[in-house]
Amino acid sequence: LVMDTALVSGNLYRIGIACHGYADTWAHQNFVGYDSEFNSMTGPLSAAIPNIGHAEAAHAPDRAALVWQDARLIHEPIDNKARFLAAAAGVLRKLAKYVDAKITKEELGRRETGLKDDLDRCIGGPDQTNAHESRRIARYRELARSPEYGGRDLEPYDVHRWMDEAVNEKVRGLRDRSGRFIARLDPFTDIYTWKDRENCKQTHWRRFQEAVKRHQEETWEILADRNFQGLELPNL
Repeated sequence: LVMDTALVSGNLYRIGIACHGYADTWAHQNFVGYDSEFNSMTGPLSAAIPNIGHAEAAHAPDRAALVWQDARLIHEPIDNKARFLAAAAGVLRKLAKYVDAKITKEELGRRETGLKDDLDRCIGGPDQTNAHESRRIARYRELARSPEYGGRDLEPYDVHRWMDEAVNEKVRGLRDRSGRFIARLDPFTDIYTWKDRENCKQTHWRRFQEAVKRHQEETWEILADRNFQGLELPNL
């Protein structure tokens, strides 16, 4: 329902957010999205890391070519590639049916098989240290240039681009956006101002943030009305 609600909105920012969350249904399975002992892993730093989501597993669930062990579980090693391919197929089914409600089962199956074969090749073999990440990304970009995938270049991802385009940043002390832990201890807060206050609502950054808030609100409503009804969640 969360994915369907985003699709109905027609908001591309929300659809992108929902696709990420929907794919994580596979990638983050066996973790819960709140503070719980169920998320606890064993390790020298586990006591210092909050039991929220897969925080204690670090990036293990997020790396497409990683094969790893989850000590909490009793089944075989986790193959992230298999999970990611299943997630891609799930997202494809949602998007394809949204674009064409009359798509046949046969055509959907053909597209799903093609997508999984292509991504299987792009992800490649196991990569335990993530040393081949740049090669995988290059293969994804090559695939995007093919007619079947839109025939256009994917711009290199820049986590700060939309914010840099929208706001001025005055760093005081250590840069808050540096990502370094020590920056959190800096008592001086950086100052941000809109570059174009009159048109700030049209920036990608503002529109994305508004989409996040709306998506969060509607997701919570869905969970509260349905999923939480039969659960005891005292900490929520």
